[in-house]
Parts: sequence; structure tokens; C-alpha cells
Amino acid sequence: MFFPAGDYRITRPLYILNSAGVHIYGAGPFSTKIRNSGSTNAVFTASLSAPVAPDYDHSVLTVTAMTSGTIYRGMILSGIGSAVYPVIVGDYGTGAGQTGTYMTSPHPAVASQQWTGLNTTALYLNEVAFSTFEEFHIKAGTGGTAIECDWVLVGDGSPDKGGWASQILLFSHLFLEAGAAGG
Repeated sequence: MFFPAGDYRITRPLYILNSAGVHIYGAGPFSTKIRNSGSTNAVFTASLSAPVAPDYDHSVLTVTAMTSGTIYRGMILSGIGSAVYPVIVGDYGTGAGQTGTYMTSPHPAVASQQWTGLNTTALYLNEVAFSTFEEFHIKAGTGGTAIECDWVLVGDGSPDKGGWASQILLFSHLFLEAGAAGG
């Protein structure tokens, strides 16, 4: 996918799923800029399950009420008071932006409470392998990350076999800019 020179403003994370061999490139890190200018976060009530057997590769977020916004893949969720284990929305279950279920990164169980989904990640890669990203500038919105890479499970997923691994990704001539508070 080629992005010609320009300043591209997105309002939610660009999402690439399960791709082997994607090539995303621009006209140069000072010519092609992709920035998330999304400022509408999602606020909702939900509970989070512990990692799900047999693979233990995700937790399930069950959203029972929406206060505002829309839930997107690649959103970073806050509300649990822990920066050690950020919760990332990975894919839709029965939800499609509103109430329902969503697969997230693995996290210990959390009882029903209010959450905020930060709509500020710029590029979200989920199970992307053997791919090249080059010659562009990517900027996250306030409090977000420029590129969020979800892990790929190798082995059979049981706790004593297999493990987490990144697949081969090449990042060349990229200018990454996290979303600083107030910036």
C-alpha cells in the first residue's frame, strides 16, 4: 500500500490483521505523514475475563453499557489503574463498536467498572508477519502509541509449551512520534 506525499489525518487506528507480506510505504519520512487526530474516546461499563483456555492468548471484554464514543481495534483501554499490563482491543466478538464482547490482550480478570478507550494509536498490527513498513512519518494522538504490535502465538499455546514471538517485521526510514500529553 503506497501513501503518496501528503499529510494524512486519521481519526482512529489504522488496522492490519493477519497479513503475511504486507508492504506499506510512503514518499519519505518528511514527505508522507500519517497522524491520528482522533480525539473522541470511548467511555463504557465492562468486565474483563482472565485469559481464555486453551490458548491463554486473550481475555474477553464484555461491554454492557456505552456512555459515549465507539470502540475500535487497537484502542488502549484505561480504567484498571495498571500501566504494567495495558489492555489493547484486538478484535470484535459480538460487539462492533458498542455493547457486546471483544477480544483483548491477556490480562487478569477485572469486575464490571467504567473504562475509557483511547482512540489515539496510529497503526495497529495484529498477527502481521514478514512485512515491510518504510518511508513515512507516523504520529499518535495524545496519550497514544505510533505503532502497536500485537503478539503472535507460537506453539500450541499451553503455558508450558510455545510462547510469544514477534514475526519478522522490517521498519525502515520511519519517523515515529508518540502522542505526548498536550501535543
